Amino acid sequence: MRKKIFVIGAVILGISLSSLTAYTSLNHTDKQSNKIVGSKLADNTFHFNREPIDSIDELLGYADLVVIGTVKTDAVTVVEKLPDNPNNTGLRELKVAYSEVEIEETLFGNSTSKTITFKELGEAGKNNEQTKVKKGDKVLLVLHKGEKENLYASVAFEDGVFNLKNEKQVFSLSDNPVLTKYDNKDINLLKDDFIKSKNKLIKNP
Repeated sequence: MRKKIFVIGAVILGISLSSLTAYTSLNHTDKQSNKIVGSKLADNTFHFNREPIDSIDELLGYADLVVIGTVKTDAVTVVEKLPDNPNNTGLRELKVAYSEVEIEETLFGNSTSKTITFKELGEAGKNNEQTKVKKGDKVLLVLHKGEKENLYASVAFEDGVFNLKNEKQVFSLSDNPVLTKYDNKDINLLKDDFIKSKNKLIKNP
């Protein structure tokens, strides 16, 4: 189970594209949603299907860190070189967006710093490849640790990113019904479900 999300995390983090071309799964679509889900846009560099998250338990199961915080900087585009690999299909570099997030509350895991770098696939300021957070956004992030100190990415593109409106109102960047059910609800409902999932992990590691 962990492998399917690790492929996603590896792509975002620029670790490897070795599993990308072989990765196949069911694609979730929500015809009633009018959200812009950048990872599903037709003009993306990467074209692959991915399995939707089935539960908060599953989402947390892939996480190294879950935090609530505020995006403190405008994102900047960084071009990263990719390692040589025959499965990279000729792609030698990857554009990603870096923004700084100040942690206000940690729900799962531990960070060595009050500020982390949040890494998203695609150019800064554009929603191609992944819908981006913006400076000033208060967010809840479900994160996979990167290859550098204090570098993190969502465990599953938009599925791991929630905006918090008016400090308490949840808005998922995903169109997955498992996550959109929290839209316009109080943050405490989502936090309680994460705590329940965390307790399950502690009992059944």
